[in-house]
Amino acid sequence: SDQAAPPFVAIPSLASGGMPDRSCRGDTRLLALLLPMPLHRSRGPTEETRWRRGVLSVLGCAIASGFLQGIATFAVQVPSSPWDKDTEQLNQLAGAGDTAGALELFGQIKLRVPRDMHTMLYNTVLKAFSHSGDLEGADKWLKQMTQDGVKPTQKSWGKLLQSAAVAGRPDRALLWLEWGKFNGFSLNKIVCSILIDAYKNAGQPDDSRMWLDRMRLAGLKPDAICYMQVVEAYKKVGDGVTASKVLEEMQAEFPKVAHELPTSHAILVESGDAGEVLQAFEAALARGDRPDARTYTLVIATLARGGELEEAEELASEAGAPLGAAAYEEL
Repeated sequence: SDQAAPPFVAIPSLASGGMPDRSCRGDTRLLALLLPMPLHRSRGPTEETRWRRGVLSVLGCAIASGFLQGIATFAVQVPSSPWDKDTEQLNQLAGAGDTAGALELFGQIKLRVPRDMHTMLYNTVLKAFSHSGDLEGADKWLKQMTQDGVKPTQKSWGKLLQSAAVAGRPDRALLWLEWGKFNGFSLNKIVCSILIDAYKNAGQPDDSRMWLDRMRLAGLKPDAICYMQVVEAYKKVGDGVTASKVLEEMQAEFPKVAHELPTSHAILVESGDAGEVLQAFEAALARGDRPDARTYTLVIATLARGGELEEAEELASEAGAPLGAAAYEEL
């Protein structure tokens, strides 16, 4: 009929039914007044019809915008949980490896935190033991978890492994590895990375490297972090030659990542002799690596210790950045 309502009729009912902002009610009344307009039977809408439809469109967008803004404001104003600050503080203590503080706070907040959050709560305390490398504490806390009816998760497993890695006890890490497999947890890059770190901290770089191969056999592709852990493992025992070879493998596998590293983190600097270090440094520059102040400091210090003072002074003048104290001390 001539009085058929245009499609905008759905807007005021939506706005008046759910919009939390009362300031828009005047707009809905104005919109209602504009709605009953005749439709002309001409081939196209008249100028007046176009104008009215334009007004309706603008008002409809304004109302919808106010409606959504009201919802957003309401969502932002939803109060946080009363235990959020407590769990945040517990996480900070755990990250710092403060097991005593974490256990004390846990005892204070356990009863007021909902039961469905207890797994997270227990895992956070386990994190404190892992960051401090407290193997015995981690083991006792795992037993406490099971006694309290809290089932360990994949994250619990990772934290147990990490406690052994921080302590430099790969033998214990392997025991936890088997325990996790027995409980149905799956091997992933994070677990392998922790095991590589455990052997690195124990001064067993060959075993760290072996885990790169074990990852591939398990269908997991080692990432740049895993490679760098192996490189650091060889660097720690003074085997700069092997560290350089592993680094080249990583650079071939991840060329973009490698060029973002500051001269490959000067892997050979602390372990190789002066000539070897200078050769590695120049090779890194030729590859396009961008040395930073830390790299220059390590290279210069190593050259100075090896008696290559002329080369060290030349690099010091080329550094273009403040050098660390080690460079000046060796010079």
